[in-house]
Parts: sequence; structure tokens; C-alpha cells
Amino acid sequence: MRSPKTILLTAFLLAIGAFVPTVAQAEKSLDFCVEAIETHVSNCFGTEQELTAFQDAAALTPLATMYRDINYTGGYRSYVSAYGRNTCDAPSTPREASSGDLRLDKFSNGIVMDKQISSFTIKTGSYCFVYLYTRPQFQGERFVRSSSCVNLLTCTPGYSYNDAASSLGIS
Repeated sequence: MRSPKTILLTAFLLAIGAFVPTVAQAEKSLDFCVEAIETHVSNCFGTEQELTAFQDAAALTPLATMYRDINYTGGYRSYVSAYGRNTCDAPSTPREASSGDLRLDKFSNGIVMDKQISSFTIKTGSYCFVYLYTRPQFQGERFVRSSSCVNLLTCTPGYSYNDAASSLGIS
């Protein structure tokens, strides 16, 4: 028969096991993230399906998604409203979602976003505009568009904003 101390220790170890990650969990790659723009707090997941399930449960619909490569390919990063909305309201919130310094942000594949955006999507019916700036903190040349862009080389007549953005705003 086990002593009460052995039973208590076994129960304690089983209880904390739920809170201590296993070696397999610790080694799991967490490449799919959603970040609160205002606080830079991230929730990361091992698969795109886990990320999508989290976004669905939290009703976080991306207003816009930036892509590393043309044709909406390569690494990506989605931006959700800092105010929990699924549409933009530019007159009252000039930056529904934004990043003043893309050197601090990464695509899903781990590549730093600064001067690496080549295409983007805007959620249909969101009434959002994407603003790309060539310098951090919303400075420099500015590109504005209210619809998705499959290739920044061709969406910007007269000036290529492909791989040029250092900050962005969505409103």
C-alpha cells in the first residue's frame, strides 16, 4: 500500500504535468502568429489550422494581409483591427491597424518585413485602405490603395513600391 505522501506527490506531479510542456511540445515550431498591433503581444501556433481556429474563436478577421512575394505567395502577415472590428472607419480611427516600423515585424516564414512586401490583400467589404510608407514611422513616399494588389511592381504606375515599405497603416 502506498503512503499518503506518495499519493500526494503523484497527484501533484500529475497536476503540474498539464502546465509543463513536454520536450516534444518545446521543440514544436511556432511559425504561425497573430499579433496585437498596439501592444506587440503575439499568440503563435504550430500550424496554420491552429492559427485559423484561434482567429475564428476570437472573431479576428484580418483586414489586410501582406505577402513577401507576388501573387499572394511567400511568407505572409495578417493585420486585424486594434479595435476588434471587421471594417475600417478612417474618419474616427486613422490607423485601424498599423506598424510604424516593419523592421520589428516578421512574415510567417520568419523573414523581417522591412522592404520585403510584394503583394497584399484587403478584406472584401471592409472599406479599408492600405498605406505603405518608404520610411519608418509613416514617413517618406506614400502609396495608398483600396483594393488588393497582386504585384506591387504593376499596381503602382510610375513608381514601384515593391520591396520598398518600411511602415504601413490600414484605415
